[in-house]
Amino acid sequence: MQQATTLLPDLREDLQLLKGSAQEDGSPGWLLYDPLRNRYFSIDLLTFRLLKLWRGEESVTAAAERISATGVVVDEQKLSTLIHFLSGNGLTRSNGAKSTEQFKRQYQKQHLHWLQWLIHHYLFIRIPLLRPDPWLERILPWCAVLAGRRVQRTVQLLGVIGILLVLRQWETFTTTFLHFFSWEGIVLYGVALFFVKAMHEMAHALTAKQLGCRVTSMGVALLVLFPVLYTDTTDAWRLHHRRERLAIVLAGIRMELHLALLATFLWSFLADGPLLSAAFFIATTSWLTSLAINLSPFMRFDGYYALADWLGAANLQPRAFALGRWRLREALFGLNEPPPEQLSRSREHIFILYGWATWIYRLMLFLGIALLIYYFAFKLLGIALFAVEIIWFVLLPVHNEVSQWWQRREQLRWNRHTLTTLLLFATLLFAALIPWQSTLTLPAVVEATEFRKIFPPADARIQQVVVQPGQPVVAGDLLLVLESPELESRAKRTQRKIDLIQTHLQRRGGSRKDQLSQWVQFRALAEQQSLLMGIESLRGELSVHAPISGEVQGLAELRPGQWIAQSEGIADIVNTASWQISALLAEEDLLRIEPGATATFFANDGMHGKLGATVLSIDEAAVITLPWPSLASLHGGPIAVRPVEQTETALRPEQAYYRVQLQLNAALPSNPWRLPGVVHIEGAPRSWVSELGRQVIAVLVRESGF
Repeated sequence: MQQATTLLPDLREDLQLLKGSAQEDGSPGWLLYDPLRNRYFSIDLLTFRLLKLWRGEESVTAAAERISATGVVVDEQKLSTLIHFLSGNGLTRSNGAKSTEQFKRQYQKQHLHWLQWLIHHYLFIRIPLLRPDPWLERILPWCAVLAGRRVQRTVQLLGVIGILLVLRQWETFTTTFLHFFSWEGIVLYGVALFFVKAMHEMAHALTAKQLGCRVTSMGVALLVLFPVLYTDTTDAWRLHHRRERLAIVLAGIRMELHLALLATFLWSFLADGPLLSAAFFIATTSWLTSLAINLSPFMRFDGYYALADWLGAANLQPRAFALGRWRLREALFGLNEPPPEQLSRSREHIFILYGWATWIYRLMLFLGIALLIYYFAFKLLGIALFAVEIIWFVLLPVHNEVSQWWQRREQLRWNRHTLTTLLLFATLLFAALIPWQSTLTLPAVVEATEFRKIFPPADARIQQVVVQPGQPVVAGDLLLVLESPELESRAKRTQRKIDLIQTHLQRRGGSRKDQLSQWVQFRALAEQQSLLMGIESLRGELSVHAPISGEVQGLAELRPGQWIAQSEGIADIVNTASWQISALLAEEDLLRIEPGATATFFANDGMHGKLGATVLSIDEAAVITLPWPSLASLHGGPIAVRPVEQTETALRPEQAYYRVQLQLNAALPSNPWRLPGVVHIEGAPRSWVSELGRQVIAVLVRESGF
């Protein structure tokens, strides 16, 4: 009864029906163009025929009968669906108060509060600045000449020459200094970046004009509040061939590649300075970052539209998302619902994989953006935008999908899918809540309890090497004999000065002047004798003896007559009778282990097997500098460090670590004086949920002081 009184609404007179490209199944395609919003709607042949036979203010029942009489098969349900589509997109005229009220509700729904609008759109906000179509029409003939085949071939030839020239001086090219640290450099960098991106957008616009399309606007878009240029080429929908639309999409990338080829050629001829840096930037960084961003098919940039045109799939993302959600529900619950649209099996798989890949990509992207905003914005804004990112773009879509599952709860039946889902959910819940994580893996080193590194007392020359690598020695054993011509010369000079002073003292007279000077002579004599004693002490140390009992290790290849510097290590004496393990424990795990806990050490060299150990003690204060450089990230180790200012060798860990001392339960099979590796310590068990909660609380406590 209700359908009999439903009337067809009047269509707006400014709407245009245009011939479009073929549908995905090969059938004729048509476009419904809304000039007020510069928006195109792709419609099939049936919808086109219905719109051609449309009469406003006619009942749905009468319209269905009249249209069916013309040979077009249609029923009231199809007409009602079409009415909903036209009204929902504002394509009908307002007739009476009812229609006006409907348009008002649509307007209020689309025009959100400024805060809601910002949350929805702050990732990408368009600000149109120009309506370029008239002047693009004027400059198109000139630009067509510059974009001709001859010019392109010339640029490509120059690019090849530039690449060959760069390859001849590759090391110089890769180490080009970027003069962007002065005001002149910064301005030139900004100009170069603006020029490249402006040429990118001009290429889109001019290619569209060359193919007969209008370019309604150009302007600035804020991509996560970062300004980028954009060109509105919506009119490309008028083109019938996908290859033409693809040419518009890829025109910007082609322009940047040609600019990069020219910049590569110019790099070999420019003098060092800001212009050379700008050429290097355009030849490398600019087009590589443009490719990385624009060719990504997961965001609505050039890569997305190129993929959609290549697949011949209009509205690729919404359709892929719908199919992805359908496939996910079928895999989890086996609802046996029909797919949102009928596609070939291969095409359906492509859409679903694309939709899932886009979800994963956007999850990583939004999490990354949230972290960047959190760390780089001032604290209050960072926390607020981080919460918006996580809640609105991560948690809300998950909530909406779970809500759909809940609405279908009456359709759920016990089957293979629901049993698998329940088992998987129970396993994940068990793994998250049960405190099974008890083993801690810590970076560690095994080192001798007592060892000494042997250095020469001064720059000296080797006279005799007494010991061999691996030889056991006792404290006091002679290791090698050195000689120092410089010490010999200093000793002789000092002895001559002593002899001269003593001669003066023996010849002193009885005059008052001589008696007064003798005190000066005595003091000089004492100084020279003390200096000679120090030199003799150093000469005595030229016979290098073992300071402790142990084994000779790390003995350098030494031979008589070889000079060695005072700072150059000669050998290590390691007491192989006693060993200990030192590990580094992160602050968040400080309460998880106690003295007496069992542990197992694994050496990095893979030659020592596993070694049992026991925790002896844990330091009460964190280490200030890293005691073992081999564990530092700068040397391939697991500890993130940074150099300490005013020092050359000291490294400071980026987070707090506490030294843990462990005792080996058995002797080492070999005797290296220091052996890096990892130690597994049995600690207090902790669940994944409790660990996550602890970290969240720690962050909240840390950030509560803003």
